[in-house]
Amino acid sequence: MDRDKAVVQILRKRRKSLAFMIISGIVLVVVLNILITLTNNLNQIKNIASVLLLIVFGIIIYLVVEKIISVYIYLLTEKYLGFGRKVGKREHITLEIPIKDIVKYESISEMEVDTELSNTYYFIYGEPRETTRFAEYYKEDKKYRVIFNPNERINRILDRKLSD
Repeated sequence: MDRDKAVVQILRKRRKSLAFMIISGIVLVVVLNILITLTNNLNQIKNIASVLLLIVFGIIIYLVVEKIISVYIYLLTEKYLGFGRKVGKREHITLEIPIKDIVKYESISEMEVDTELSNTYYFIYGEPRETTRFAEYYKEDKKYRVIFNPNERINRILDRKLSD
């Protein structure tokens, strides 16, 4: 995807409070401590079980922290509409849609139930707002839908590209 002439939107989300983070951390440490204490009753595999618990909790904490600090990004280039996540300076585009493949682009209030859909991708936080839009496109003879909150600039450019 050519990023030189891309329009990028970073979708901010409401941050969790510091008190919530501290309480969650304390609860996780207490639960981990209880589980490790319970594994000490095992005779032969208590060390392995404790190490496995630490590894599992480490992975869970990593995934939770990444989910909390990551934000959605929308990327509109000359030929593609991209969606992904951004953590710090690292961006990961998970979905690229060629603009020529988009068959429908409307407000979320116009969306109807469609039994032909293979999948619907959500790139929004919380409930849809009045600015939320959806796009439908075909890929390999299957119909997909993506729901997102474009800013005015991306919305205007995408409307213009799709009306041509």
